[in-house]
Amino acid sequence: MSFIKYFFFGAFLSGLAIVSFVSGGFWCLRETLAFVPQVAQPFEITITKGMQTRQIAGLLKGTNIISSAIVFSYWIRLNGADSRLRPGVYKFQGNESLDEILKILLEGREENVKFTIPEGLTLKMIAGTLEKNGICSETAFLESVSSRDLLGKVFAGWGEIPNPEGLPFPETYVFHKGVNPGEIAETMLLMTKNTVEKVCLNSRFSDLSLYQKCILASIVERECKLKEERPLVASVFLNRLKKGMKLESCATVQYALPEHKERLTYDDLKVISPFNTYQNSGLPPTPISNFGKAAVEAVASPAENDFLFFVSNASEGHRFGKTLKEHEHNKKLFFEDRNRLETH
Repeated sequence: MSFIKYFFFGAFLSGLAIVSFVSGGFWCLRETLAFVPQVAQPFEITITKGMQTRQIAGLLKGTNIISSAIVFSYWIRLNGADSRLRPGVYKFQGNESLDEILKILLEGREENVKFTIPEGLTLKMIAGTLEKNGICSETAFLESVSSRDLLGKVFAGWGEIPNPEGLPFPETYVFHKGVNPGEIAETMLLMTKNTVEKVCLNSRFSDLSLYQKCILASIVERECKLKEERPLVASVFLNRLKKGMKLESCATVQYALPEHKERLTYDDLKVISPFNTYQNSGLPPTPISNFGKAAVEAVASPAENDFLFFVSNASEGHRFGKTLKEHEHNKKLFFEDRNRLETH
């Protein structure tokens, strides 16, 4: 046999040996992994964002669903799934095969939680809602949403944001169970940022910053229940700001008080607080609650009029006036309406 024939024959045998070795190793690896201990009971693991494969393998080994965390980690990498395992809370029955486990982790069969944050809530009320619904603790959310780094990141270009009061957007949210409080906070804040910037893109009142529009939108949200009246209520406050008049918003006084009151007294209007717009000029330092898109739209595109006053009509709506005389007349009508409702 010539040298060339010997060379090719040797190369063939070497290649065959390598293939056999790799195939055998692969078969052994798969057979090793195929041994899945039967825990015979359902269990749950939580994979958080950024968790490494070895950590996930450790969780599975800790529940006795796989026999080796090290070998499982290699198997994940061998299947090119190292960066494709999705965060979430996963339920297993305890008798899944290796392939079934991998499929579940790749498909993201996580449990989701759905909750609604309505308009007009303070930051503490939102945090309490999250805890009540089992999403995360009140303390954890407040710490996350108050992060200076997070506020600076989300509201870059808005100027100084004193605190996140009023900035988590009211919406129905869906997160995977076990979601990090920081992810919830960032999602809520981003929704407010994007909504405000989009709505206020062509706002006629450029003399108010985006954050100041948030403050005013929160007051409109708390003062007005009827969507169709919000542009009117917004116009009153904007007209008063232009004339240098105090806003005199009862909603800001309610925020300043230690607890909510059904009816404010004249003494309540004297409470010492930077949020008391009966005593202080201009806008309060922060929003007084979260606010919906309709309130932002009202501030961005208020009704055009000369109204400087409004008072409740003893129902859900208001009466509006241009002069103090009109306002006093509307107040008289309010008390007449309220007395009539209370005596029937």
